[in-house]
Amino acid sequence: MVELVSKTLSSNRLLLTQFANELSSSFAKPTLEFVDILIEALMYPRGSGNSLMDWTLDSEKYPMLAEKHKYVHEDLGYGCLLEMVHARQLLVKLNTKAPASSPDFTNSILALLEEIHEVLAHLLEHLKSQARRPMGLDLYKSIVQGNLPHFNHAFCNFNILVCILHQLQEFPENTSTGNGDIFQIAPKTMESIKTFSADNLLWFEGLMLGSRALREYLLLQDYHTDYLDSINTVSIPRGISSEIHSSDFGIFVQVRKSKLKISHRRVF
Repeated sequence: MVELVSKTLSSNRLLLTQFANELSSSFAKPTLEFVDILIEALMYPRGSGNSLMDWTLDSEKYPMLAEKHKYVHEDLGYGCLLEMVHARQLLVKLNTKAPASSPDFTNSILALLEEIHEVLAHLLEHLKSQARRPMGLDLYKSIVQGNLPHFNHAFCNFNILVCILHQLQEFPENTSTGNGDIFQIAPKTMESIKTFSADNLLWFEGLMLGSRALREYLLLQDYHTDYLDSINTVSIPRGISSEIHSSDFGIFVQVRKSKLKISHRRVF
């Protein structure tokens, strides 16, 4: 009987780690894409106005202006960029973490999630502080305004994921004093999992819909892209959704990130 319970407990823990791994990957995919979009927006700003490049050129053209405001790396956003790269590294780690039957696996996921949340929260405050500067760059204002809903989405889904993982953790440990019950998920928790997974999928599609990558990809396929801005992210056309989830687009995105040096950056 003891051996049966022990084997069942081990199996249940393995199932728990598999669930934890799949759920964390579901969260990591859109959140990682969001952070990469932030990195691109900061590294390669487009349009007229006060971008990092504009301010850099101004400081070269008008040294008195640079001396007056005493611009340093922090003013040009390198601190924000480092935080974005740090968040990216943590999300990649979360997305590639291999499941193990160890009872500590889910706790390690929770600890990593907490670290990601802390970095993203600090990044948002850092961006806001840059945007509030008297001589603040328009770039930061546009980044905060355009991405605040995505920050809120990330924080909301973080809280949901942590709650689900804590609920899933309860059953395997209770088995040790029970009759060797096989791992089961409460209907309410299962509903939360389905909603959480579906929401991450929709969030990913919404991020891609507004990305430069999708526009560039569709232009290469001889598609018109003017209509993309008018598409409701709640009901993305099936054809566009299929393109977003296609392997060809996935490869295009990764190659593009590599060429833009987005995926190569590290914080040591």
